[in-house]
Amino acid sequence: MAEARATRSRAKTTAPKTAPETAPAPTHSGAVCSVAFCPICATVAALGELKPEVIDHLMVAGREFLLAVRALIDSRLESMTPPEPGEQRVERIPID
Repeated sequence: MAEARATRSRAKTTAPKTAPETAPAPTHSGAVCSVAFCPICATVAALGELKPEVIDHLMVAGREFLLAVRALIDSRLESMTPPEPGEQRVERIPID
């Protein structure tokens, strides 16, 4: 009997402990944005699943916005070039 108790106590101490059940790791079904803080991707993630037509429209709108910003920057850079030595910056308009 003492032998049985010793066997049981050894079995308790050597029994493998099971890890607590953990939730499965979340899986991402959608595409992951490569930009860290992309406002478009953050908005899409906040809204959830969107139709492909909406995403296409957002991409086209974003492209047009970036082209407009580029045109604005280009026009600003062109106006910053110094005038040529013989060129006048002011146009004289006579008032009659």
